[in-house]
Amino acid sequence: MAKRSKRHGKGDDGTATPLDPAACAHLLNVSRETIHLFEEYLTLLAEWQKAINLVADSTLTDPWRRHILDCGQICDLIPARARRLVDIGSGAGLPGLVLAIMGSERDNLPDIHLVESDSKKCAFLRTAIRQLGVSATVHETRAEEMPDEPFDVVTARALAPVERLFTVAAPLLARDGIGLFLKGKSVDSELSAGRDGWSFQMRKETSRSDSQGVILVVEALAPRQDHMDPGDSGGPVVRTLASAPAGHATDRKEAGRREAGRQETGRQAANQQTARSLPASPKSTKPVKKG
Repeated sequence: MAKRSKRHGKGDDGTATPLDPAACAHLLNVSRETIHLFEEYLTLLAEWQKAINLVADSTLTDPWRRHILDCGQICDLIPARARRLVDIGSGAGLPGLVLAIMGSERDNLPDIHLVESDSKKCAFLRTAIRQLGVSATVHETRAEEMPDEPFDVVTARALAPVERLFTVAAPLLARDGIGLFLKGKSVDSELSAGRDGWSFQMRKETSRSDSQGVILVVEALAPRQDHMDPGDSGGPVVRTLASAPAGHATDRKEAGRREAGRQETGRQAANQQTARSLPASPKSTKPVKKG
């Protein structure tokens, strides 16, 4: 029994031992065929990682836990009524492509859309979809520039702090849509900031892949009217979710864009003020790793 627990638990030194395919299959309740597709995906990921930055290199020492289990666990949280799902900032297809792979054996999963602005990452996503023979649509664009076609589910992992994440996700959500966001140990402080500008219903599901991680299940997401500064004529003027007529996703999208613009203007002003008070320093060219 102890030996079995080490397979997807902790070693004698207290560190997590790498998860193996069989343990992952048990935890996600998927077939041998789906595990085979995951193996192909991880092989492809490792090959492309040599050329472009898809995930953090450190995560590839335990990919079944850090990527497959971490992303696949949200599958059970997708409502049965959902017909369309969008994964924003998809990167290496995490979690969207993992869900598409699981969809190969689950008929009730929605259509998967992967939104990624980096052309090289989009090339990886298209190659993976083609080679794995799974169903998913890649959108080479920013989430803010997606057409006004509401989704039942919006997913994201390691994309942005909650406040910024809500700004990007809200315009894409259908009126009764749900957000499934994989977050880490800083989630509580992020939520405190997010509550200042957003109205939403939320619960936290404990992550099965990370003891410090959670899955935010967010519903009824909308900008708060009382968040606007009375002296700020450029702030968002929006209706509350309860009073907005059904089907007015466009109004919410415009509100999200205005809120994003307001936040960006504030950041630029703060950066200019900082630049005046600090000596110039070279910008880092180190790529940000997602994973």
